[in-house]
Amino acid sequence: TAANKTTTKEYKIEVTKDPSNNNNLSNLFVVDHVMDPIFSKSVTLYNVAAANNENSITIEATAEDDKATITGTGSYTIDVGINTFVVEVTSESGVKKAYTIVVNKEGSSNNEVDTFIVNNGTMTPEYSNDVQTYSVEVPYEETSLDLSIKLADDNATYSIVDNKLEVGTNVVKVLVTAENGSVRTIVLNVKRNEIVS
Repeated sequence: TAANKTTTKEYKIEVTKDPSNNNNLSNLFVVDHVMDPIFSKSVTLYNVAAANNENSITIEATAEDDKATITGTGSYTIDVGINTFVVEVTSESGVKKAYTIVVNKEGSSNNEVDTFIVNNGTMTPEYSNDVQTYSVEVPYEETSLDLSIKLADDNATYSIVDNKLEVGTNVVKVLVTAENGSVRTIVLNVKRNEIVS
C-alpha cells in the first residue's frame, strides 16, 4: 500500500516443485514365506523357498513415496525349480527400480513304487515300500530279470543296475530317484539255478 493509502500493487510468486525421484519400496514380502535376506529398500534381490505342494505365491509391496507406482505384485503360479518375479517401482519423475524375487520350489520326494513284479522268477517277500531287500530265484534259462515296475510319482525315474545273471548268486539293484533327487535302493539277491540235465 502506498503512503497515500490509495494505490496498491500485487506480486504473484509461482513455486514449481520438481517431481520426486523416490523409487524405493518401504515394504516387500511374499505372503506366508520368508525372504532371504530380510527386506531392505537398498537390496534388490531376494530368495524364497517353496514346498513341493505349493502351486502359487502372492507378492505384496508398498512404495516409500505414495506418488510412485508399482507393478509385479499379485498372485502367481509356480513350477518345480526356479521361478523369477520382478516388482518394478516407477518414481513420480519416471525413474524405475526393479526388485527381483527368486522362488525355488522343491521337487517331490516321492520315490515309492506302486507295482514291482518279477515276471520270470519268484520273489520273496512280496514287494512293500517298507522292505528294501528281496530274494529272487530264476531258472537257468533266464540271464536277466524281467521286471514290471510302476512308480507312485510320474516325475520319478528308475534304473536297473547289474541285471546280467550268472549261475549262482547275483545282486541286482533298482534305483528309484524322486523328482528332488532322493534315491530309494531296492536290492534283489538273485539265485540263478544251474542247468537241469
